[in-house]
Amino acid sequence: MRTLPFLLTMLVFAGCATDPTVALSGQQMSAKDSPNLFAVMSGQHDTAPRFLSGRGAIYPPQLAYKDILSGTAKLSYTITKEGRVADIRVVEASHPQFAAGVAHVMPSWRFEPARLAGVPVAVVAQTSVTFSAPSGM
Repeated sequence: MRTLPFLLTMLVFAGCATDPTVALSGQQMSAKDSPNLFAVMSGQHDTAPRFLSGRGAIYPPQLAYKDILSGTAKLSYTITKEGRVADIRVVEASHPQFAAGVAHVMPSWRFEPARLAGVPVAVVAQTSVTFSAPSGM
């Protein structure tokens, strides 16, 4: 099997986001690569968290053998007051391996935490991901 770069498109259900699409390839992400990676769903804050870095997920290549060439996963999680990801929960996924692929890389994500009156606070966020098999699979 030849190695191909995999593409993951992060779609965030952020109501009024102007450009909710970010292309990733399983490599290290930075804040400039992922301006709309997540949407804050709950938690009191006056300053939203800001994504700093982390790895992007990849299309699970074993699904191509099952003719599952695309799919989605939506995960909910807590961004702690330290800026780390905790309490990862699958909201929905078209295949369990899509959810597992995202959940696997989320512990590498780092955020500038949300703040309330200047004090870091935890918030619940959500990320939605659309996977597509690379061409040639």
